[in-house]
Amino acid sequence: MSKTLHFNFTPVQSFVAQARRTRDLWAGSYLLAWLSGQAMNAILKDNGKILMPYIDDDSLMAAIQDPSHASDLAKSLGTLPNRFTAQIPENKDPKEYAKVIQDHWIKVANAVRDKIDPGKSLIDDDFWNRQINNHWEFAWVTGEKSSLDSRKNLRLPTPTEESGEKCTVCGERQELSESKKSEFVPNRKSSKDWWAKFQVSDLDLRENERLCAVCLTKRLFPLVAEKAIGWEVEQYYPSTAYLSAIDWLEKVLIKAKDSDAIQKAANELTETAKKLHLHNSEYNTHINGLSHHLKDSGINKPFIDLDGDAFYLSSIDADQLQKRGSNKTLSTGEKNDLRKALIKLQKAAGSKATPFYALLLMDGDGMGKLIGDCDTEERGKISKALADFTSRVPGIVDQHNGKLVYAGGDDVFALLPVSSAIKCAADCRSAYQQAYQQAFEHLPKGITEAATISAAVQFAHQNIALSVVVKDAHRLLDDIAKDRTGRDALTCRVWKPGGIVLTWAQPWTDELKTDFAQLLDEIIAAFRPDPTSDRFSSKFFYKLRDLFEQIESDDTITDEAIQDLLAAEYLANRELKKNDKETQRKEAKERVERLLLLCRQQTRHSENTPVTYTKGKYNADAALLVRFLVQKEV
Repeated sequence: MSKTLHFNFTPVQSFVAQARRTRDLWAGSYLLAWLSGQAMNAILKDNGKILMPYIDDDSLMAAIQDPSHASDLAKSLGTLPNRFTAQIPENKDPKEYAKVIQDHWIKVANAVRDKIDPGKSLIDDDFWNRQINNHWEFAWVTGEKSSLDSRKNLRLPTPTEESGEKCTVCGERQELSESKKSEFVPNRKSSKDWWAKFQVSDLDLRENERLCAVCLTKRLFPLVAEKAIGWEVEQYYPSTAYLSAIDWLEKVLIKAKDSDAIQKAANELTETAKKLHLHNSEYNTHINGLSHHLKDSGINKPFIDLDGDAFYLSSIDADQLQKRGSNKTLSTGEKNDLRKALIKLQKAAGSKATPFYALLLMDGDGMGKLIGDCDTEERGKISKALADFTSRVPGIVDQHNGKLVYAGGDDVFALLPVSSAIKCAADCRSAYQQAYQQAFEHLPKGITEAATISAAVQFAHQNIALSVVVKDAHRLLDDIAKDRTGRDALTCRVWKPGGIVLTWAQPWTDELKTDFAQLLDEIIAAFRPDPTSDRFSSKFFYKLRDLFEQIESDDTITDEAIQDLLAAEYLANRELKKNDKETQRKEAKERVERLLLLCRQQTRHSENTPVTYTKGKYNADAALLVRFLVQKEV
């Protein structure tokens, strides 16, 4: 006899989002997937069966079952979700699978502690165990009901709120030097002295970082992975500064093929960085476009291995670059040498790197209801469709010069350069649809309507705290793309150091089958040939907000009148060619018409059959997004 188990464990979003570095994001996502896989493997050993997700071809699951043959994909990507459905023997208590997760988590944490405090003299046992042992919460329900609303919970004793100096990553738990505070005067100097005793690279732990047990386990997990899980994993992950520079680096490599000046300047920058003993911190980073264009560029490989901060004058001035083997920053003279080399390259290339990167978050819409409404056979096909989708995502993200953080089930989490993020999201959506189409010969109507996926794209300045961007991405996806726009939607937001400057959202398509991602791309292409021309008048783009407010207050104005009004504003203060004024007016009206389509907010109503759409107000943020994506500034 067997029973159906619906199982999950948390926290998920906070565990991943509490990150100061991109590697923290990856480690959190990977550990969640690996821990979930361990519970699934325990079920298989008990002669149970995993119903969802489909794991037969999953690379991480295969590695868990045979660590000696872990594939490169298994070593770099978490692909298993934190919740699963399984058939387990009737006499098995789900608490046993919660314990499997807990035991493996403790094993990883202890491997980290053994590395930094092998004599167990620096960290108090009770302090460490309190933070590690009380981290996870487990929930499950047995029976055919897939909802976890009537779940049983297992929460290990909840610790009381921790006082003292907080972890610089999560800001919730005490940092570890507090575990021995009886031996120190509790101040920043004693804490700094305590952390200096750890023998770890400054690439792994910087001088001003003071972590709790949970965040330190995430941070140093890659260094102990072989001991803790049975295989090595990637120890380095591209920084937000490097991700921001990718578009520019690719342009430099392409232009260098026909420019001796660019080749010389790029190689001189590399040599200057070498003389200053700067880190080649991106040595192990593979970006598809950079590797491809490097071959015939005449530029040496170490150029694309440099720390991302080396490509920004502001970062050089702000002492964000450190020398290898120490926490020392550059002297004034050394910074000047590096600045001169970078300025020379910027002049030769005719451009400089943007300080923005993109974070992409995607999630299937209404997956719980979809599965709940299906029979066993259909659930099996959905499970295979999701596995097929997961297998396609790494190639898509790689093609768009991105780095995948997580892809499992109906979830995608990736970091990308600005130029390719929206196209990457659109391609992932196509892969999602294709996976369902291939899983079902004739898609049942309910599944056809429900098999959709939404996306949130954050365009963030590299100096904004990573945890802030990640946490807001979840709100952007859930509140704007799904709840406000009606699911099957794309939403974008731009963050500057001062905060959010614009938010835009649309369904992927409307009742006229307008492809809004493609429309956005086409409008950007129309402006891109000359981004410095008067077509990019800030006055026009920002005046749209005032014009839209006037339009909303006058419900008698027609769409055609709106187009004429904006076309006239667009052409205002522009010099029209005498022999071509009519053509230019026509072009302006067509361009404004397409821009208005992008600006008119629409809401999707999936509760209707067929799906319907309603039009809302005009949103000037759509136009400002176009301006940003061409000029990389707002």
